Amino acid sequence: MSLNQYLKSENQFVPVGFPILFFSVFYTLFFSPVIFSDRLLAPSDGLIYYVPAFYSPRVLWTNLILSGFPVAADPQVETWYPLSLLFSLIPNSWNVFFICAYILASCFAYGYVYTLTGSTLAALVSGLVYGMSGFMMSHLTHTAMIHSALWIPLLIWTWEKLRDKLTAHWLIIGVCGVACNFLAGHPQMFVYGIGLSIVYILVRGNSAPVGRCNYYKWCVLVLSLGIALAAIQIIPTLEFSNLTVRSKLTFAEFAGIALPVNQIIQLLFPYLFGYYFPDSFYNVPNYFGEANLSELTGYIGLLPIMLAVIGFLSTQDKQLKWFWFWFWVSLFALLLTLGDTTPLARMMYYLPAYNKFRAPARHFVEMSLGISVLAGLGVVGIQNQIASNRLILKIVSVSTGVMLVSLIGIFSFANQLKAQASDAGFRQLTLLPWSNRALGVPLVIFAIAVATLIIWGKLRRFKLIEPLLVLVLIIDLGSFGWFYIWQESSPHQDSLKPTLVAKKYKERLNESKQRILPIQGGYAGRDALAPNLSRLWGIPNSSGYGPLILSRISQVLGMNPAGQVQGNWGFRSNHSLDILSIRYVFIPKFSTISDANGVSWSQDNLSLSLGSDCGVVQPNFVDFQVPDSIPATAIGIVSSLGCAVQIADNTEVLRFFSTYYAKLLVEIFKAFI
Repeated sequence: MSLNQYLKSENQFVPVGFPILFFSVFYTLFFSPVIFSDRLLAPSDGLIYYVPAFYSPRVLWTNLILSGFPVAADPQVETWYPLSLLFSLIPNSWNVFFICAYILASCFAYGYVYTLTGSTLAALVSGLVYGMSGFMMSHLTHTAMIHSALWIPLLIWTWEKLRDKLTAHWLIIGVCGVACNFLAGHPQMFVYGIGLSIVYILVRGNSAPVGRCNYYKWCVLVLSLGIALAAIQIIPTLEFSNLTVRSKLTFAEFAGIALPVNQIIQLLFPYLFGYYFPDSFYNVPNYFGEANLSELTGYIGLLPIMLAVIGFLSTQDKQLKWFWFWFWVSLFALLLTLGDTTPLARMMYYLPAYNKFRAPARHFVEMSLGISVLAGLGVVGIQNQIASNRLILKIVSVSTGVMLVSLIGIFSFANQLKAQASDAGFRQLTLLPWSNRALGVPLVIFAIAVATLIIWGKLRRFKLIEPLLVLVLIIDLGSFGWFYIWQESSPHQDSLKPTLVAKKYKERLNESKQRILPIQGGYAGRDALAPNLSRLWGIPNSSGYGPLILSRISQVLGMNPAGQVQGNWGFRSNHSLDILSIRYVFIPKFSTISDANGVSWSQDNLSLSLGSDCGVVQPNFVDFQVPDSIPATAIGIVSSLGCAVQIADNTEVLRFFSTYYAKLLVEIFKAFI
């Protein structure tokens, strides 16, 4: 029996209860170290931004952040998102809302692959691969992103079901999926999801059993109604975005935060370039790669890649266009993650709407979905003996060769890696697999995955082999996701309670009708009244945290999207504090250390950035007024250069100028007049 004949002979009814129950139990257990410890699954941006938005009152406008802010126009606040609306009404429901993203993402991928293959095991594998992918796990700090991404497989499932039968209930499901894809709060994922949907519809529509014209009409209707339903968020967002620091992006900003070619190896060894917590299980140095690990992680597992290749080589039926579709989607998405390394970035930059978003590495979402579908097809190929033992052994051999070549490449560039690690403060980087778990763990997992495939090829009817496959898959994907930042950085639920400082200043500000300004913005901490937490506590704040900060507020205070205030706000001649009715300014407490020469340096970073090449309006210069009583003869600065990939080496980027000598020359000149 050919693969095409097998797929057509399978029952296409998708059992609903099993995947919901399985994935609900699985993700509850997976995230149990936080869920059952009175903590919030809200590391990093989760606590700073998303949790305060989740628990704050649902209003259209608030005067509690940024001196007045249209919160309903900010999509990441999720004002109209049904799941957020529902769970926010339930006390202490954040963690349930959070894991719903993973449960539903896996369930929708399961349903789509089951519709294609009729195989429960294949669907289960695909659901796990998508839900546990490096993209979904590394972006768990961006709640809106994972909630938007969960609807993409449902959209694809809808277009596939409508091919076979035009039914009202799938029309309704599709409309809700399109609307929720945007209402979930991340327009970039919406654009990616709708773009992928349009290509899928065009490709699959040519052979639709319901007729090409009928199929296209229904799909257009679903898309139109879904977008119309989401218009309550789309229209104010479009209007508001033109007034923010993200109104447009240059090509350099658009192509920034892309996967460097030398870091493609992270697809096999995800922690090779370090991690944010050097004392973690992997015991690797602090991350020393480009951009940040969350954005550049696309680990999709070692076993799923081999299963995807098995599925690709075990089918010779050209009628399976959906299979070829996912092959090209995965490849195209991977190329897009490389940014301006390939000509694709320049071409894509001219697409309307698409060119509003940065971080092309986020295309890992489509690659993750594509590989998950192909892995499901590989499972079907082995299950039904379409993939021969000889083919499995060939793929295992080639995969082993790829791993060996990868290791040779790593050892060949060992000096560069060690130099990068040394620059990040880690001077004892070793690349021996038995000493470096970032190398050793993937090699062990690869060996286990290879052994599982070989055993499955020989003992296909062995009842325990399929549960073993699922277990190995979970270990494989969990080798990244289980150890990522959610365990170390998830805050305690008490973090949401207002501090004594918050209560004190709330009373004072309510009486005076004025505001506070934490200089460090979203990174100020609870006692310094970080802006979005302060909104939850009812404290008016002139700072804010989020990508859609108003340009005029940013210019007045010299504020970046993180809410950090820079520039000359403290000068007597600067009246920005008066204009924004700011009564209290919270500045960090500086502690100092002394170097070998006895010079004192601040241990804390100065919240100062110059230049606007990061897509944020920032000052191009800064004045430091040194009192005459301080005999300053030198300046010491420790700085870093960011958003500068387009600047040629040896280019002048900074100049110091002393006004003291300029004033002295003026006085001398006056003396001779």
